[in-house]
Parts: sequence; structure tokens; C-alpha cells
Amino acid sequence: MTVGTIAIVASVCGCVTVVVNLISSPCIRETVTKRYHFFKKRRERLEILESKRNDLGRQLYEVKRQSRGKVVLKSFKNSEWLKTAKNLMKDANPLRFREQISDINPFYEPLNCFSQYNAGKEIEDFIGRLDAVHEEGKDFLLVDESVVVGRLRGSRTKLLGEAENKIKEIKGYVTGKDFQTIRVHGMPGSGKTEIVSAVNDSILNDYSMASSPPSTLPITGNSTKDHFDKVIWVTVEHKGTESPIDNLQNKIAEQLKIDLKTAGGSRADTLANELKELTFLIILDDMRNDFPLKSIGIPVPTLENGCKIIIVSRSLPVCPDIRIGKYVKIQPLPSGEARTLFEIEAGIELSKLREDIQANAKKMIDEWECLPFTIIWLAQTLKELKNNDGSHVNDVVAWNATFDMLKESPDILDGMNEKAFNRLKDNYDALNKETQNCFLYCALYPSGHLIETKELVEYWYWEGLINRNDRSGHIEDMGQAKKILHELLRAHLVEKVDSPQDQQGLPAVEGKHDMIKMRNLARKMAVHLTSPGQFLIKAGEKLPHAHLPLQPGKYLFGLERASLMTNKILAIMEQPKFSKLSTLLLQNNPIIHLHDNFFCNMPNLKVLDLSQTNISTLPQSASCLKNLTALLLRNCPYLKALPSLENSEELLLLDLSDTPITKLPDGMKKLTKLIRLNLSRTCVGEFPAEVVHALVSLEEVLMITNDDSATGSLLNGASSIEKPGILSRLAILQAKFPDAEDFNRYAVSKTHHLYKLKVCVGDVSCTHETKFRKNSVLFIQSDFHVKGQPITLPGETYELHVMRNLDLHWLPSYSLDSLKVINISGCESLVYLFKRDTLYNLPNIETISVEKCPKMKALIESKGDSGEVLPFQLQPHLDHLEVIHISDCENLVYLFRIEMLQSLSKLKKISIRRRQMDKYNEAKEPKELVLVDPLELNNNGYKGEIKGNNPDQEQTICFHELKMEIITSHQPNPRLVFCLHIKV
Repeated sequence: MTVGTIAIVASVCGCVTVVVNLISSPCIRETVTKRYHFFKKRRERLEILESKRNDLGRQLYEVKRQSRGKVVLKSFKNSEWLKTAKNLMKDANPLRFREQISDINPFYEPLNCFSQYNAGKEIEDFIGRLDAVHEEGKDFLLVDESVVVGRLRGSRTKLLGEAENKIKEIKGYVTGKDFQTIRVHGMPGSGKTEIVSAVNDSILNDYSMASSPPSTLPITGNSTKDHFDKVIWVTVEHKGTESPIDNLQNKIAEQLKIDLKTAGGSRADTLANELKELTFLIILDDMRNDFPLKSIGIPVPTLENGCKIIIVSRSLPVCPDIRIGKYVKIQPLPSGEARTLFEIEAGIELSKLREDIQANAKKMIDEWECLPFTIIWLAQTLKELKNNDGSHVNDVVAWNATFDMLKESPDILDGMNEKAFNRLKDNYDALNKETQNCFLYCALYPSGHLIETKELVEYWYWEGLINRNDRSGHIEDMGQAKKILHELLRAHLVEKVDSPQDQQGLPAVEGKHDMIKMRNLARKMAVHLTSPGQFLIKAGEKLPHAHLPLQPGKYLFGLERASLMTNKILAIMEQPKFSKLSTLLLQNNPIIHLHDNFFCNMPNLKVLDLSQTNISTLPQSASCLKNLTALLLRNCPYLKALPSLENSEELLLLDLSDTPITKLPDGMKKLTKLIRLNLSRTCVGEFPAEVVHALVSLEEVLMITNDDSATGSLLNGASSIEKPGILSRLAILQAKFPDAEDFNRYAVSKTHHLYKLKVCVGDVSCTHETKFRKNSVLFIQSDFHVKGQPITLPGETYELHVMRNLDLHWLPSYSLDSLKVINISGCESLVYLFKRDTLYNLPNIETISVEKCPKMKALIESKGDSGEVLPFQLQPHLDHLEVIHISDCENLVYLFRIEMLQSLSKLKKISIRRRQMDKYNEAKEPKELVLVDPLELNNNGYKGEIKGNNPDQEQTICFHELKMEIITSHQPNPRLVFCLHIKV
């Protein structure tokens, strides 16, 4: 048989084999033509499969893009379609068929023909499935807002321990039933938005991951839904031509698919009508203004409607038509978490750095306030120090250079992330111009400086940053000043801090004022905004020289304020020319000399502070300062004299306290606008009447001390003032009166309306340790009577101190209404402190102290002039009396009738110190509170319970029947300390 014959026979056999296989196939119902089509068109259909698969891939991408970040209603089954399409794309991969399909001769490869047919048939099946899924996917190409429950926010910031706790806390408030409105607040960059974004995502993820709508709302009797129909996130825009309310409404309407332009009725009503049909959670991010919800169109959330609102803000404004249910404050990161975040973002482990570099890095993190966005930026900046091999991670030079750049560069904020910088600057931009100027003024202090608010507000006043015409009382009490401070605190540009006394847990000292501190980042921004040219700030930099330019360049031509405070400058030999300079702060420098013409070219200078310097006098050029409003020379230990102030007619403040200056400068009579003169602790002997007459605007005269914690020994050298009654505008007087007659003449006059007073009458050359606080009057070696009549105390007197007096037998029964403290010492004529009728004129008394009055027999008069016992029918009202202290009054045997204790509701302690104890000789039931020995009380039937067994230490003996405790303690000297703690 020839080869050709064999080939023909084989082909025929192959065809017969295919036919037999097809006939015997389970698909026998299919026509032979269709089956042959699968085989013949297999290669062509594979190309069609690939094309349709590519079409589905593009559709899959578009549906994903449209759905990205959106959580939709369960009825909108796009997630199921995405899953189906993704699986089909995987199964219908053309590569798996290319290996099966090849050019064959069915007569030579009859067995392979059947696998080719199967591949063709499978390709045809996939084409049909691709067509069906593609057609179904058209419904998901556009995700209509009506099916969107909410949008996922995502977070690029690593949220650590405390942030995670806040997320759980806020989510608990949202999903619980106790609070319908939650206010999340904190300073810019503290992570508020990131934390609330995580809450938003958590709630939406709970919904999308559940097989059925999860319970994200409390089910109440009046609520028919257990999930939010709509979660709306709106970030409030504060820039642009559109008003914030319009912007809010448009963003909400967009998510509700409402056209506010074509809708009938008002915009707010249209939104409200739509939202009333929904159970919503609305998150308003970056709220800065107080918008009534009604004006926006948001229904007030209630327990019944199941709606919730989260308001994210930097401060604490409150929408006037809703009640905030819960406030959540977001604090900067704890130091440890801030360092962990830095390590994560920088990819640098601090523990692996050299100790000095590690310390500097930690300090830098703390200086940037532990705010997440600043820590991330700092980490990204320092990340460049780490090479791929980590070889530069301990490069001291590189680290120090970077640290110096971050600390000192005035353009540091330019390098920050724009969003991060704008977070802070937006707060600044939201302030009015006056408040902005006052904020920038704070930057004149050194970094981290604790600023006394009283001093700061007064700087603003002297500079003219706040309206002087609005003042009706004390400068620090001006409404405008308080409002500005409130706005700065609310904007998180400054923060309240405890005074050093508070930080050490010491008692508060009267006269100390509130303290604030600029936030480090805010100060850097302020320096950035005022440099170069507006401010020259070199405060607290330990500079040995001033380096003031003699000729200001283009950047310093408009210099308005300069601060060189707290440096090491010994002298300034330059003669600068600053025609616009209004504030010059040079305090706290060891300056001993200024150039003679230093002030010649500062015609606009208003505030000059040279306090705590070593100058002995000001240069004569200071007489040229015609616009000067405040001259501060406090605590200059070598100051002896001043040039004439005749030309400084605008001067409002002259402070020479704590200096050895002996006389007032020339030209004082020209200072007709002066409102405060401080000569505390100076050597100026007298304030003559002719000068007093000229200073018609004077409101504050401080000639004793301006330190309310100071002891009386600091009264040495205090000046006396002649005829202060002339000063009709005087509100604060701290001065010496040479005798009781002069003081009484002023006290009874109708010209004074004092806000504060601190007055010494008599000989102040004597030293003593009594502390004088606000509104105190001290009589020392001075008569207490004028022409046989007791003196009159000003109505504003809170404390009365009488020392070494010879004509005081008892206190008068009038002009004592305001007294809180009475302190009598060394008055040899005192027999008793009060008459019975006096007690009714002491409604505010808190402390009574009597020392070294040898003739004193009783605290309160007990017998009349003829010796009869006075009746005690009416109870005095000493509702505020807390402490009675009596020491070294050897003849004292009687305090007051014991039933008077019923009137002393706040009495905490009676302390009596004396050298010996009188015997108790009364009946078993004492009717008068007399000095007693606890042993005598025991002998008379009163059982005392002793607390404390050591006789050398303090003992407390409780007499429960008498409702009193007696405390005794033994001193190294023979004095017996005797204290009664009355338990009324």
C-alpha cells in the first residue's frame, strides 16, 4: 500500500472517530453544525473573548472608581457584582486557552480534535458570561447619592494609644442613646479630624461588613430604625466668595442629591424637609462660627428621631439652638506617644541614637508641642539624615545643623506642609486686626516665657493697641482686653499656665495675676509673620552685644517694635535710626551705659522698658521722647537720677520702684496725662503738694509697695504724699500719712473713690514682719484717735493693723463693715477688743489676731462700767469668722459666753498662746469660754479622750460633751500652747 493511500485511510478514520465521539457525546441534543462551529471558530472566538474581557476590566475599574470610599445601601448590590466580575476576570484569562488551541489536521490528530472542540465551547460560554456581567455592570457605573450611606475618610496618620481611646469614646457616644450632639475640640494639629474620621469609618465599616444592617443606633420605643440612613461629612470652608452657611448647605444638598437652586421654598427649609425623612449622622468639621442649625436646615437631633451630630472645632462655640450633649477635648500627644509617632514616620529608633543626639531629638519633639501634624513634618524633615545604609544616623554635625535650622530659621514654617501651616494660620486670620496685633506683641517675650497677663495688657494699653477711651476702671479689667485674651486662648495661640507658686503647690499670693504662655508653634508663626522688617526679636538669646544697625536697611526701615530683653548686654554704643519704632524692651540686661544720643532718632517711641538693668541714669537724649507713654525703670539698683521729663507730656506711666533714686525728675508738673506713678521702695522722701496739684489725671499712686506679699519691713524709705484729696480721679492709693490727723482728713473727705488702698499711718521706720495685702491700713506708733474721737476707716478697708499704739482701749463700733482681718499688736492700753454693739458691725470678719497686749482681759466686753454682767440676749452675726488667735496677753481670762458659739458657724480654730494657765474654778457646766486647763476640766467631771500618747509632742484632748477639742503642745521654752478647736 502506497503512502498516499495510507494517509487517505487515516484521514477517513479520523473523521469517523470525530463523528462517533460527537454522536456519543452528552451534548447530543446540539446540532452538528453548532458543534462544528465551536471547533472551527475557536481561534476567532478567543480574540473576541480577550476583547470582551478587556471591556469588563475597564468597566470593573470604573465601577471601583465610582464606588471608592463609598458605603452604599445593602439593596444596591455593587459589592456583589464587583466580586463576581473579579472572579470572572480571573477565570476567563485567555492565556489558559492559547496553550490548548493550535493548528491541527483532524485526519492526523483525531484525538486532539475533541479537546479543541471543548476549548471552543468553553470560550463561547465565557463570552456569554462576560456579556451578561458587563450588561449588569452598567447599573453600577454611576453610584447615585440616593444609595450612598456615607463615605470612608481613611487616615494617613498612625493613631496611637490615647487617640484610639478617644475613637472608642466618641463612637460610644454616637452609638449610645445618652447624647445626641457631640463637640470634639482642641488646638490645630492635635488630631481632631483624624480621630473623628476614624469614628466615621468605623461606623460605616460596621454597616458594610454586616450581612444585614447592623445596630448602630439605640433602639427606642419611638425609633423604627437601628442604623443611620445617611452619614454626612462636611468640612466647612472659610475662604472664597461663598458664605460659610451657603457652603455648608450646598455640600449637604450635594450628598442628598438636591438642587437648591430649583427647589421651592428657602434653602434651609428644603434641606430640613429632606433630612426629616432620614435617620442621619452629620459631622461638621472645622466649625469656627456659631451657626444656628435651623438657619442651615439641619433638624435638631433628638432621642426620638435617632439622629446625631458631631461638631469638630478648635474652640468651644455652641450652636445657639441646640444643647451640646458631650464635650470631648483632644489634647496633644503624650510625650511617649509623640516619640513613638516620630520613630514610625522617620524610620529612626531614638534608642539607637547617641545619647546627645537622642536628647536633642526628644527636646525638639517636645518644643513642637507633641502635635501629630508637626511631629510628622519634623520626622519627614529629619528622615533625610538616614541613608539607605543608616550610616549617617549618628552624624552629630548633620543632626546639630538640622536642629539649628529648625530652631533659628525665620522661614521654618515655609517648609512645613501647606495644610499643616494653614491649620494654625487660619486661626490667626480669623482674628480681627486689633487681636492680631496684640497676639504678635506676645512674641516680644522669650520663647517659653511665662507672661503675666496684667503686664501684657498694660503693654497693649501703653502702646495704644487697645482703645484707651473705653477704660472706665482698672486697665487689666478692661472689657476689650479680656475679650482679646479670651480670643487668643480660644484660638489656641496662647495657653493658661500655673504661676510658679501654683506649680510648687504653695498658697496663692494675693496680687499675683494670671499667667499665659505662647504656644511654641504659635510663637514661631508670629516671628515668621513679623520678620523681616516689622519686629526685631532677639529676646532670651544670651547675646553679649545688641548689634543694632546704625542705618536701617530696606528690611528695617519700617521697624515698629524691638525686644532685646533677657540677654547679657553691658552697653549699647550705637546710635540707631528707627523713625517708626514704638516699643523698645531692654529689661533684664546688665546694661550700664547707653550712647548719649541713643534716643535722638526714635521720635515715635512710646514704650521704653529698662527694668532690671544697671544703669545709673538715662542719657540726655531721653528728653527728646515727646511721644513716650510708658517709662519703666523697675529694680535698677544703681539708678540715681533722670533727665528732665518736661517734653514727655504724653507720659501715662512712670515706674521707678525698687531704685535708690532720691528725688522726682524735673518737669513732673508737665505730666498732666500721667495716670500711674510708682515710687515703691525708693528713697524719694516726699511727694510735694505743688506736684500733686499738677497731676490732674493721676489714678494710681504707689509709694509703699506694689507687692501684696511684701512684709512691713519693706516700708522703709516710703514716701509720704501731701494733700492726696486733691486727686479726684485717684483709684489706687498706696502711701504713707505722717499722722492720724492727715489720714482722717482724707478718709472722711468725699473726694475719693478708691479701688485699692494700702496705707501706713505713723512711723514706718520701725521694722516688723506683718504682711499687707490688698486694701490694708496700718497704724504704727500712731494715735488711733483725733481730737478724742476714733479715726474713720475708708469703706474699702479689708484689713486693719494697729501696732504699738497707746490710746486704743477698744475698737470703735463704726466703719468696720468691710473688715476681713483685724490684727492688733503691742497696744498697752487695750482692755478688750470689742464692745457688745461692735459685733453687729463686723459682718465680713474672718480672722482676729491679738498679740502682746498685757492689759487685755477679754476679747468681748463682759461687764458694764459699774461691774454688772451685761445681758446677752441678741446673738451677733459673725457668719464668716474662722480663726481667733491670741498670744502673750497675760491678763486674758475671758473670751465670750459659750452660747455665742452658735453664732460662729464657720469658726475653725481658737488659738491661745501664753506663759501660764489660770485654774478653772467655775461650776461643772461653764457658761463662759474662759482659759482652762484640760486637767481641771477632767477634775470637774468632763471626761476627755486623749489622742497622742507622747507628752513631748502635740496632744489633742476631745471633750465630746462640750463639743470641743483642746490641743496642747510643749515648746523648748516654758510657753504653753493652748488651742481650742470648737465643734459647733
